Amino acid sequence: MAALGDAILGDLLALGRELGMEPLVEVHTREELARALAAGARILGVNNRDLRTLEVRVETSEELIAAIPEECIAVCESGLRSHEDLARLRAAGFDAFLIGEHLMAQADPAAALRKLLGA
Repeated sequence: MAALGDAILGDLLALGRELGMEPLVEVHTREELARALAAGARILGVNNRDLRTLEVRVETSEELIAAIPEECIAVCESGLRSHEDLARLRAAGFDAFLIGEHLMAQADPAAALRKLLGA
């Protein structure tokens, strides 16, 4: 949402759906979330990384989850490093998680993923 105007978002949502896909719309703030919902987004990704400062705050997801309607799919993105993080955010209402940097920085990404999943 940070890079798109409302009209172009609406166009991109429609195009994705025409192609048989449901777009994931990434938000960082309550204002962006409200704009995404007004445009009809159904899959919302809350990015915990502030793209201006690159600071990561998992609290961003905790602050925004209550504003995501139950009928939407809520995806928590960035800064997830432990099974406890996933469990806490799942209990808060997130349906899915996007984890990249943490796994890619590990010597054994598969083992790191098993640990994240609590296996």
